[in-house]
Amino acid sequence: MKLNNPIQVKTDLNEQKRLDIDLGVKLANRVDNLRQTLSLEEQKMEKFKTENISIIQKEINDKIREKEILDKEINNLKEEKKILLIPLDNEWNDIKKEKERGSQPFFFFNI
Repeated sequence: MKLNNPIQVKTDLNEQKRLDIDLGVKLANRVDNLRQTLSLEEQKMEKFKTENISIIQKEINDKIREKEILDKEINNLKEEKKILLIPLDNEWNDIKKEKERGSQPFFFFNI
C-alpha cells in the first residue's frame, strides 16, 4: 500500500479547512441576515400593533361618547314622558272618580 505524499495530504487538509471556513462564513452570513430580518419584522409588528391599538382606542372612545350622548337623550326623554303623562294620569283619575260615584263619564265624539 502506497502512502500519500505529505505535501499532498497537507494540501488536502488545507483545502478541507478552507471549505469548512467558507461554509461557516456562509452560515454566519445567513444567521446575520435572519437576525436582521427578525429585527425588522419585530419593529414592523410593534409599529402595526401601536398604530392599530391607537385606532381601535379612538373608535372605542368615539362609541363611548356616542353612548353617553344617547344615555342623556334617553334620560331627557324619560323625564319629558313623566311630565307629559301627568295630565293623562289626572284625567284617568277623574274618570275613575266619576265611575266610583256611579255616573257615566261624558265623552264627546265627533261623528
